Amino acid sequence: MRAVILAGGLGTRLRPYTTIIPKPLVPVGDRPILEHIMGRLAGCGVTKIDLCVSHLGELIQLYFSQEGMVPPEVELDWHWEDEPQGTAGALRSVPGLDETFITMNGDILTSLDYRELVAFHREQGATLTIATHAKAVLSAAGKTAEADSMDRALGATLLRSVRAARAEAAGARAGGAGQPARTSR
Repeated sequence: MRAVILAGGLGTRLRPYTTIIPKPLVPVGDRPILEHIMGRLAGCGVTKIDLCVSHLGELIQLYFSQEGMVPPEVELDWHWEDEPQGTAGALRSVPGLDETFITMNGDILTSLDYRELVAFHREQGATLTIATHAKAVLSAAGKTAEADSMDRALGATLLRSVRAARAEAAGARAGGAGQPARTSR
């Protein structure tokens, strides 16, 4: 099994820490988050990991070039993103992605069984499978609601954005520019 880890982001939400350490090397316990991720992938049968890096990627490469940092059963390939290509744009730099593979960000810890995910993907004959997690979200009314799927959470966000854009446009047509509508993520 093969995995592509996207680890080139700037980590802006964790600044100032990520100005000197890339987010995938931020420690969780006594090891960097990326080491935890690679260990989980290896434990689920992943034998090849393509690591897409950019921001402070040299530090990531230096860390994983040390003896014993990469699980022994894993082949690790490096792919450098010279210019930002967007959230998944780095996938274009990885050759040979013509079979099923796992793509993930280099800062996601999960107990997901990747073998089960890939088996489900193949059973469904899917082109793309996305794993999601139910999460309590705060609604616009200030109430907590359980989002049981990514579709619902994304749908609600998009609906709020569309409603806000319509309200702003209606206000502009009525002659009152007013304040721009706000949407939450």
